Amino acid sequence: MLRKILNFRFRLTAAIVLVAVGATVTGLFYYYQIVSRQIWSQMTNRVKDFGKVGVSLFNPADIKYLEKLDLDLNPAGRSASLAALADEEKTAIIRKNEFQYVVQKLRRLRFASGKDAVHEATLAAKPETSADQPQIHRVWIAGVRMHEYSPHYLRVLCADEFEEIDRNNNRKIDPEESIYHIGDIFNGRGQAAIASALKGEIAVSHGYRAESSGVYITGYTPIRNARGQLIAVLIVDFSAATEFDALFNLKITGYYIIVGVLFFSILAAAATSRLLLKPLDAMQQAAIRIGQRDFSIRVKADSTDELSDLAYAMNLMAHELGEYSTNMEKRISARTREISGILGALEQGLLTIDNHGVIQAEHSRAALSILGVGEIAHRKLSSLFRNETLRTAIDKYVEVFFFGNNISEQMLEKANPVRELEYQPPQGDIRHLRFRFTPLTAENGTDVSRILVSILDDTHEVTLRQKITLAEADKKSEFDILINLMQIPPTVLENFITQQKNFLHRGKNLITRFDSLPASEIVVFATEVHALKGNAAQLGFNPLAELLHDLEEYLGQKIAQTAGNAEKGMVADNKAGEPTLHSDKFLRHEISRFINAAENLILSREKLAERIQALVGNPESDDPAMRLRRLSNFWVGIIEQRAARKEVPVVVQVEFQPGTEDAVHMLHNVIVQLLRNTFAHGIESPEERMRRGKKAELSIGFRIEKTATETRAIYTEDGRGFTGIGTGSSVPLYSLSQKGLTAANSSTSLEAGRGLGLEYIVTTIESLGGTATLTFSGRFTEIQILLPV
Repeated sequence: MLRKILNFRFRLTAAIVLVAVGATVTGLFYYYQIVSRQIWSQMTNRVKDFGKVGVSLFNPADIKYLEKLDLDLNPAGRSASLAALADEEKTAIIRKNEFQYVVQKLRRLRFASGKDAVHEATLAAKPETSADQPQIHRVWIAGVRMHEYSPHYLRVLCADEFEEIDRNNNRKIDPEESIYHIGDIFNGRGQAAIASALKGEIAVSHGYRAESSGVYITGYTPIRNARGQLIAVLIVDFSAATEFDALFNLKITGYYIIVGVLFFSILAAAATSRLLLKPLDAMQQAAIRIGQRDFSIRVKADSTDELSDLAYAMNLMAHELGEYSTNMEKRISARTREISGILGALEQGLLTIDNHGVIQAEHSRAALSILGVGEIAHRKLSSLFRNETLRTAIDKYVEVFFFGNNISEQMLEKANPVRELEYQPPQGDIRHLRFRFTPLTAENGTDVSRILVSILDDTHEVTLRQKITLAEADKKSEFDILINLMQIPPTVLENFITQQKNFLHRGKNLITRFDSLPASEIVVFATEVHALKGNAAQLGFNPLAELLHDLEEYLGQKIAQTAGNAEKGMVADNKAGEPTLHSDKFLRHEISRFINAAENLILSREKLAERIQALVGNPESDDPAMRLRRLSNFWVGIIEQRAARKEVPVVVQVEFQPGTEDAVHMLHNVIVQLLRNTFAHGIESPEERMRRGKKAELSIGFRIEKTATETRAIYTEDGRGFTGIGTGSSVPLYSLSQKGLTAANSSTSLEAGRGLGLEYIVTTIESLGGTATLTFSGRFTEIQILLPV
């Protein structure tokens, strides 16, 4: 009974198991546990040290600013609703110098973490990153005031800027690469470390946080003011990659121990088999013969124990392997023929290379066609290229691919010297090729045995992209127009299109009635042309504005000529006694020509407007405050653009009270003419402004107020003002029009006309049932427009 228990199988299994399990469990357990505690302790101390250093960077002024910023961002109403900051609020805070000082100190702390780690003097592990690579992943400051109103929540006061950092090299900011901005809400529910920091203790998170780019540990350091009160928490996300490297080395050491134990176990089993079981020698020799594909070998078995069973199993295995090998050779031969047919039919270039860069016999027929050669087997891949520098780079890349340790696939892909290139075959035109290298692992599944090289011919695609690029260049002006149209409020754009249609209708009507047309209607038409020109220039429709300017110039000359002929009695009169233009057929022809040219531009612009409206829909918000804010931003942008074109510094103040949106649209053309008058006639040089006691910046203001009985629009500017208007004077605007303040022919330009703008303003305000008064204070010129509700 005892002999049956202490058989070969038991003795051999017991010896291997006892040695392997005893040595492995005892050694690795104590080694890993002790050193892991040491690493965690040193890493926690390092995170706390950097937290203390970060807090020490802030002077009393910085802490006072952070306390005030926390108070401003978290009034009782906002904190209760956990509201985030608007973009304009963020921008206003970020532009402050005090905020930038704090950001610079956070950035200095982050880059200071690139120095040698504290525990590197103790552990042999070295980080894989460079010595100056910042170890701090994120550093930001959270205010504690929101925690008083909304437990578990903190508001971000300041954070280093990380948008430029792509930690996992995928060319975009991923969700796990969380970026905190000023005013963001941070949920600290269930985080014990944050609770400790809010109590005034320096705390470190329990455990790691893993992301695609690595692992991190977070430290929380309280920030106190001069009175010792907690005003904020400095939060530092520190990279734990170095510690993980150390733990990895521990595992590697453990693997070496396991390999050594297994090797020792094998030696012990072999010694045991030689000493106790000599019959195994015959089985060993038989196994070698089988390994040499001699499946006819058979082992004799004289005993009746487990060795006899083993001999029988080996003989059976030899028989089965013999039959399997014969069948497998037939199947491999068939599959080889199939693979050869597949490689020949592939349109993609495929080949394999060894660790010396030599192309193997397996390759697709398309590879020969793409590379333009007759045979590529047993040649070095680099020999296919003429450039000597490129050849050297390819050989070096293959060497790194095979023997470079710890190099990621992303880095190998970026280092590919033939990822995209222009290839010149021995015969034929230049081709655009892409080479991709894929490792083929050996039987152990880890080592690279060969590299599969795939070759793609992108010549057709590159040619097509070049054609598309040329076509897009032709359409660039149209795209620019689309972008400009997106900035215009929909109501303004629709009113402008309506104004264009009215202009075409009025112009064509004048042409049809030209034989009996009073000269006064030409004057009115010229005023409408002037108004439409102003809107076209304002909204960026420059070709249309230039065409209307030419038409205005031509009409101005004809009006002046007609007035002179009327004085001489050379113009026929109609029934009403007014002079007519029926004899001036050339004028009719020119007006018709201008109308036709403008119609082409207007229709083209209208189609673009329809396209942009189809793309973005109706961006007009249902919120009246939002629409007024959009209108005010539109006018501020228009004024700043005009000032930039004139190279004049300007300070703009635009204010529309609630309920005045309709008044803004009704006075749109009036506002355009007022601005054109300011920039055409009111610009002074900075030196001239300083001499007159003004600031160097031109000041322009426009506001609209509404009462129960009237709407008041007030336009102010501190430019040159109107000539002949005394200081402290206040006159009706129509009286200036009657004084004949009309520009001379030599002063007309696309910005300044013939004084028609003033006449148009007066006419438009009168048509709305309103009045306009001009007041000059010596510095500011103020035009006040009153409209009935």
